[in-house]
Amino acid sequence: YTYFRYDETGVQEVTEYDDATGEYITTEQFMYGALSEKANAPGYNAKAGGSFAVTETNHIYVNAGVYSRAPFIRNVFPNYQNVLSNENLVNEKVEAFELGYRIRLPRATVDLNVYHTKWMDKTIISGPLLSADGTEYRAFVRGLIETHDGIELEFRTKPLPSLELGGLVSIGDWRWDNNVEADILDEETNQVIDSLFIYSAGLKVGDAPQTQFGIQARMDLPKSFRIGASYVYSMNLFAQFEVDR
Repeated sequence: YTYFRYDETGVQEVTEYDDATGEYITTEQFMYGALSEKANAPGYNAKAGGSFAVTETNHIYVNAGVYSRAPFIRNVFPNYQNVLSNENLVNEKVEAFELGYRIRLPRATVDLNVYHTKWMDKTIISGPLLSADGTEYRAFVRGLIETHDGIELEFRTKPLPSLELGGLVSIGDWRWDNNVEADILDEETNQVIDSLFIYSAGLKVGDAPQTQFGIQARMDLPKSFRIGASYVYSMNLFAQFEVDR
């Protein structure tokens, strides 16, 4: 729970005891209250796509989109307190493009697609970190550019009416494309106490495998029973980069 002396956030008349004079002095100061300041970040998205039949069984398809996504609430109010994080926080912009080729045969299907997605003005706020002097802080990283390029192949075939075999191949190159500045926030007050230059350009995006190979099999049995198995091998799984002060 977070408790505040004042109801509203903003400029308040603050009365404080002055140890030097032994008197109470009233001044106007910006103070955080139980009701936070307001944040407004309208967003939008626009998508379009289509397909072209090369033959009855072969199709080319394309999809594209642009997005403006409002910041996550934990980035607007760090640590879920009612203190606004940064007046310069802006929407993330996303550009996405996908081109694919689809084959549909009586006993086989193949889907091949390539994609390019770019996130701009991406924001990351870290969990609590420990500095050398034992105090806790958070790193507020803004303005990142994250790019995902890749190719995906998925196929299925039915050599027998009751047997389906399939597989997938996914190869990606997901990376951070720029260096940025990070604000260092005090864990208790959320005030900026320092700044750091982040050498993030060229680092790999973490928390998801960028390369996968998989196979699967499924067989229909009498009386509506079905058995199946799948195996997926994942590679190039990276950790998220850390900020160290």
